[in-house]
Amino acid sequence: MSSLAAFANLDVDKLIQDIAAQPAIWDKNFNARQNKGYLEEIWDELAASHNAPSKYLFILVCVLVYV
Repeated sequence: MSSLAAFANLDVDKLIQDIAAQPAIWDKNFNARQNKGYLEEIWDELAASHNAPSKYLFILVCVLVYV
């Protein structure tokens, strides 16, 4: 299976809810945001819960935000 095929069944609404529950991702004033390892851990957890590769999940979210 290709890496992008993992997004075929992605529940975007659930992904948005999960991201909203992680202020380190979207709140620039969140103190833990400065910790790159913490942010990577959050992205890895989100990716695992959505059965998607974390590097592509991050890119997808960036595209969704700016489109």
